[in-house]
Amino acid sequence: MRKSTAEAFELPLYRYIGGVNARTLPVPMMNILNGGNMQIIMLISGIHGYPAGAPSFAEALRYGAEVFHSLKSVLKKKGYNTSVGDEGGFAPNLKSNEEALL
Repeated sequence: MRKSTAEAFELPLYRYIGGVNARTLPVPMMNILNGGNMQIIMLISGIHGYPAGAPSFAEALRYGAEVFHSLKSVLKKKGYNTSVGDEGGFAPNLKSNEEALL
């Protein structure tokens, strides 16, 4: 609905959602790891001055996808299940919260 409304006003979607002062697309966020006491670990692929410093939304999305696939490789090497959980992240049975951050 928002996209069609933005098109009707001949505005980019980010400008319609963000208002007249919107200058960039939202920062991509991805759920990469679920479960345990920590519940969810999110990856935020920043744009321009944000943490990851991606030059564009497309590059930030690519950064996130590469991290997701690299994490899958690490989990496989450690013998963990690489099925994706309900919320889109991996849901291995880790030994501790600390292990999720290593």
